[in-house]
Amino acid sequence: QTLLFRSDAKVYAAQDGVVTDVDSNCFVWVSITGGWQVRYLHLKNVPPEVATTNIVHRGQYLGEIPPANPCYMSTGPH
Repeated sequence: QTLLFRSDAKVYAAQDGVVTDVDSNCFVWVSITGGWQVRYLHLKNVPPEVATTNIVHRGQYLGEIPPANPCYMSTGPH
């Protein structure tokens, strides 16, 4: 499912999990219960504690949605 957000909206972890992949200015992947993988894409300001193999908790800050994608995949939030 794809959700739409406004620019500079803060993004928080939906559930506890383990970070399986991260790029400080593009994405965070989190492995959660049941073998699911949650992907948080097109982010900016990902904090250093959100790093591969680290645990994140529900409600933990993961980054922000930039007005234009730093990965150059879009021109606005979506």
